[in-house]
Order: sequence, then structure tokens, then C-alpha cells
Amino acid sequence: MPTTLEQLRSAVGSERLILLAASIDNLIEERSVRAQGVPIDEQIETLDVKQLAQDYDVGFETFRKQICRVVGEGAVFKLGSKWVIRKRKFLEFLKVKESEMN
Repeated sequence: MPTTLEQLRSAVGSERLILLAASIDNLIEERSVRAQGVPIDEQIETLDVKQLAQDYDVGFETFRKQICRVVGEGAVFKLGSKWVIRKRKFLEFLKVKESEMN
């Protein structure tokens, strides 16, 4: 995989700014993960949203929209043929819903 510097050399115009911003975001995310002391596997593990909706006896679209409303639009995304959510985002969703119940 090319380094950020190599990518910047081949980029043109505003594409360079986008590459830099993405690189900074990735660095911030990595540092955040390290600061939390959570293994990277737990940070990137995904869950099947359709299966979760079935488990909670909720319609998929309703569940997906509810999750996105609580933790952000990009929380549920399509990976191949499945709709998934990162485990940590789903846990964040559950914590918010739990706090609403109390």
C-alpha cells in the first residue's frame, strides 16, 4: 500500500487536500483506539444488521433508520451483499437506547 506521501505526489489539485484530510482522520482514529486500549479486532468487527433486526423482532429498514438517527448516517453500511455495523457503533447505539430507558 502506498504511503500518504506517495499518494500526494500522484494526486492533483483538491484531491491532495482530500488525501491529507483522510490521512489525518485515520491517524486520529488509530490514536483514539490505542488510547482506549481496545484491540483493533474489536474496533473493526462487524455485525449483520438484518440478523440483528430479526433478533430484536424489528423490521430491517426501521432498525437501520433508528441506528443511523442515534449514531450517525454512516453507521450502517453495505459490505458486499450484507448491511453491517461496526460492533463498537452498535454498542454505542445500545448505550444511548439504554440511557433513554432510564
